[in-house]
Amino acid sequence: AGAPAAAEELSVAFNEASLSGKVNFKAPTKTYGGSTLTGELTYRVLLGKQILATGQTQPGANVSADVSVTKEGLTRFVVQLENAAGPGTYARIEKWIGYDEPRAIENAHLDINNETGAVKLTWSAPTATLHEGYLGTLTYDVMRYPDSVMVVTNGNATEFAETLTKGEMTYYSYGIWAHNGTKKSAQAYS
Repeated sequence: AGAPAAAEELSVAFNEASLSGKVNFKAPTKTYGGSTLTGELTYRVLLGKQILATGQTQPGANVSADVSVTKEGLTRFVVQLENAAGPGTYARIEKWIGYDEPRAIENAHLDINNETGAVKLTWSAPTATLHEGYLGTLTYDVMRYPDSVMVVTNGNATEFAETLTKGEMTYYSYGIWAHNGTKKSAQAYS
């Protein structure tokens, strides 16, 4: 009952796609049993069984622990405090670390001029990711179907134009992906 209660006010701060950042928390002021907590505390920030950070603090103190992870993805950080009476209750926080998968392209619009064979494809850039992680700068790939020709690789524009041979264009469609540093969106079709 004399061990620390759980850490409070957990937050995670990682800059953009960095795999190094901070786990912030406030040390408890009460024991697990509800009494006033006194004396020095040892804290641990864990990822699974791996200790990412450890140190000393006092009850009620704000702690900002430097941590690094080895891979991007959904990460569950665990904070535990301990005193002479023993280890306290776990507190957990999950956050997507690193690049996240962009949401699919929206508003894809294909305009084909049957007279000239001119094709114009436009789309809207995704503004969010699947797990509320880092989006970053996007580039685009565009594939023409049914011949599966990659007509754009790592393009910056949200449009593409080409001229097809007359008589063939009615059967064509296009697939568009957005990607950032390491992740690729689902394909959107026009």
